[in-house]
Amino acid sequence: MYFRTSVLILFTAMILSGCGQIQGMSLPYVPSPKAVVQTPSSPSEGDIAITLKIIDRELENADIILSYSTDNGQSFSTATLTVPSEALNLATAWSPGQTHTITWDSVADAIALSGNESVVLKITPSDASNPSGTEGYTGTFTVNNTTYNTPPTATLSTPAGTMAGNIPINYFLSDAESNVCSISVLYSTNDGTSWLAATMGSAGDGLSNLTSSQSGTAHMYLWNSIADGIGLSALVSTVRIRITPTDSFNTGTYDDTNSFSVDNSVPNVPPTVTITSGPADSSTVSTSQVTYEWTGDDTDGSVTGYYYSFDHDPPDTWTTNTSVGSGTLSEGSHTFRIVSVDDQYELSDVESRTFTVLTYVIDADLSASPTSGLAPLSVFFTDETTANFDVDTWSWDFGDGGSSTEKNPTYVYDSAGTYTVSLTSSGTFGSDTETKTDYISVTTDSSTPNATELECFNLINIERQLVGRAPYTWCEGLYNHSKGHACDMCDRGYFAHVNPEGEYPTDRGQLGHAGSYTFPSIVPSPYNQIGEVLAMNFVSAEEVVAEWMNSSGHSTIILSSSYTHAGAGICNGCFTHWVVSFGTQ
Repeated sequence: MYFRTSVLILFTAMILSGCGQIQGMSLPYVPSPKAVVQTPSSPSEGDIAITLKIIDRELENADIILSYSTDNGQSFSTATLTVPSEALNLATAWSPGQTHTITWDSVADAIALSGNESVVLKITPSDASNPSGTEGYTGTFTVNNTTYNTPPTATLSTPAGTMAGNIPINYFLSDAESNVCSISVLYSTNDGTSWLAATMGSAGDGLSNLTSSQSGTAHMYLWNSIADGIGLSALVSTVRIRITPTDSFNTGTYDDTNSFSVDNSVPNVPPTVTITSGPADSSTVSTSQVTYEWTGDDTDGSVTGYYYSFDHDPPDTWTTNTSVGSGTLSEGSHTFRIVSVDDQYELSDVESRTFTVLTYVIDADLSASPTSGLAPLSVFFTDETTANFDVDTWSWDFGDGGSSTEKNPTYVYDSAGTYTVSLTSSGTFGSDTETKTDYISVTTDSSTPNATELECFNLINIERQLVGRAPYTWCEGLYNHSKGHACDMCDRGYFAHVNPEGEYPTDRGQLGHAGSYTFPSIVPSPYNQIGEVLAMNFVSAEEVVAEWMNSSGHSTIILSSSYTHAGAGICNGCFTHWVVSFGTQ
């Protein structure tokens, strides 16, 4: 690698020295492809032809994107092409480039529909090698599309029969460009001789932001005839409504209803609504989805539907149903609102219910002390349940057929065994169960050695006799000491003379316990100190004693003339941990 690099550097130097010095001019790199765009003439209108050239050093076909700006190039929007395929897979050439023509539908982009508007166009080319080539811009030119904007029209339907109160006026809005429109509304009580501004009711589509289409979009204006004082004392049969539409560019052609009758001499009785089901006012619920039900009534007509809302005032979602679900609600306060609407479009008073959504959580847990020991074993159990609501019911199962409903019970295990404990904690808003498998370990009286423990003790005495030492005397206190340490090591998964609390053999003998295993103290009486040997993972007393005797340290203790008494203990059940404790009386 280093040899090749050195040769390359030397070879380059030879070429430069043979050719002399070379000078030149550095030009800025321009990404390819590049667009060059001609500026259309002013004023332009409608479908505007855009002439451009595309330069590409690799001669790859290119796609282009046409954008327009009406703020002198400060921001651009994607333009609408009359033929979109004109912008795809365009041939390119070296400078001065390949010429193309595309057509911009400026009317579709609502440019200059109300008068002259200054425009800048941008073309962004791309090819397979470069997704973003060099953009090309036109200069500023003027567009005027006023001749392309068609004023909107309104087509009204005449209310049938004698009307009263809030009167729906149904109409269609038509506009060739489908512009958003607004309307003005007048009424006449003399068959169109004179006109006054109408008062809008509390429903309907309103006066602004009204959609239109070429074929006509249906809308409803609600006229409050009572607010305008029509027919309060007697029927008026010569009423007309006039609606005049306007878009952003022109005032359109109005339309009138035919004459119809209005009689408000008998006041309309508003409808009523009553919530019959759902979360109560000021209540708290644990579900994020709720359902409300209600009934509506109108004494002098009929209920035609309802407006409801969750967390919006006034209610604004229309339905003819008498129940609704909320969807998923966040935690916190929410308000449901409902009003009924009668056949004169009069609204009832708003009925509402404010409630709180709170996701309730409960996590049952328990602890016990002690978790192991000799039968009969008295265990104090503690409820460790956490919840964000009141827990008031507890159901304990102690694993031996015993149970309790106390929060923190004390229970006595009379028989040896390993027991699984479970606790079910409950409250108004839920429950949970915690189960601890093989949680409580109860053993029988440790003062009675089993056959294997006695065999281990006897084999040690045989070894002593072989070297002329007096046999050890069996000591129940030393047996309890060794048995407790063997069981504690097994239960807590360690293997050492010093337990996790830092207690040595003599310490345990004085304190009268090994972990959770208790026994009568044997230090300082009858022993001043305790010695011990340990073994783990042997299957017979013969193997254990043989291994100890093959170890100089262990055999020295076993054959010591300083000790007079001993006791051999093995952990319960699994027989993995072996301990012999020694003392002198």
